[in-house]
Amino acid sequence: MISTLIRLLIGTALLIAVGAAVAAPLLPEDGPVTIGFRSTTTHVALLEVDGQRVAAKIRDRLPIEARSEGLARYRVDVAITDYDKGNSYVRSMVSGLAQVHTDLSLTIYAERDGAVVGHKLLSVTSAPMGVSDSASRIVDIEDVLAQSVSAALLGSGERIALGDR
Repeated sequence: MISTLIRLLIGTALLIAVGAAVAAPLLPEDGPVTIGFRSTTTHVALLEVDGQRVAAKIRDRLPIEARSEGLARYRVDVAITDYDKGNSYVRSMVSGLAQVHTDLSLTIYAERDGAVVGHKLLSVTSAPMGVSDSASRIVDIEDVLAQSVSAALLGSGERIALGDR
């Protein structure tokens, strides 16, 4: 009973403490975008279908005018540049204690000429919790990544809790 209470308190504290602050909007407001999600590191295996699923989750969090099915004016490239899944043994023993750290590079290109319109490096840390805490896959953190990327693109000034829900 005491160990369960300690696990719950540690997990809750990490969820409250872990977050990312974002500032000015990165995404231009004058047209629809396409989103690509990929990995440039060997630390995480990202299948094409995984990248498409995460890109769709990011797209779904954008305003309706950015999600238009019309001809895109901008292309957003989201690349995982570093991935540290933390210690799976610790994660299996104490839920939420071992953190998953992901570095992302967001680059926005104009579709017309390929010029870089915006660029941002984003660092996301989360503490996945659940039955399979000893495992760490992209599916375990994709909602957190989608939330963080969309907030960076939209320039949300609020602090975002990055614990998996």
